[in-house]
Amino acid sequence: MVPTEVSAPAEPHLRADARRNRERVLAAARAAFAERGLEAQMDEIARRAGVGVGTVYRHFETKEALLEAVALQPLGELTQRAREALAEDDPAAAFEGFMRWSTERQVTDRCICESGIANVAASPALVAARAELGRAAAELLARAQAAGAVRPDVVMEDLPMVVFGIGLADQLDPCMPRTSWQRHLQIVLDGIRAPGSTPLPPAPPAARIPEG
Repeated sequence: MVPTEVSAPAEPHLRADARRNRERVLAAARAAFAERGLEAQMDEIARRAGVGVGTVYRHFETKEALLEAVALQPLGELTQRAREALAEDDPAAAFEGFMRWSTERQVTDRCICESGIANVAASPALVAARAELGRAAAELLARAQAAGAVRPDVVMEDLPMVVFGIGLADQLDPCMPRTSWQRHLQIVLDGIRAPGSTPLPPAPPAARIPEG
């Protein structure tokens, strides 16, 4: 199932043309931040959106405000994916599948990783979105542990360390093989698997989203 798209909250009482411009800016910013992370600049986003840079600042006073609006979407997608995994019958497959899916999102979308270390990370909206994601992920972990698939000493705080750590490491070295993140994630998953549990078959290689 394709995750439900989560849009940034719309500004009230916008004219139709202003609303369209805002959506164009958000779409351009999503692409720019995904590819370039915090290096993306407002004038670059304006060019991608086909609007003047003043239009960008009219809707988002700072780059941090725009980054916050953009980062809410992938966080919503991650939460939706975690909820879908909770509906799966096999707790072990659901947990590992979510870990693979969310790590791939970190690798292919720099905005997710870098919004967590930017000034915007402490914004109330992002804090609330991360808390909602954390609750769903914690339930996935608890189900896998109850099924005897994951070591009992693994805690919820370990999961973002794995996912964000692999995502950032992959982005720091663009010369790494495109599937190296999968190898390193598999090593971690093997390490947290409960002794005696049956390993799941390795996932097929996933192609990285091309940049540019």
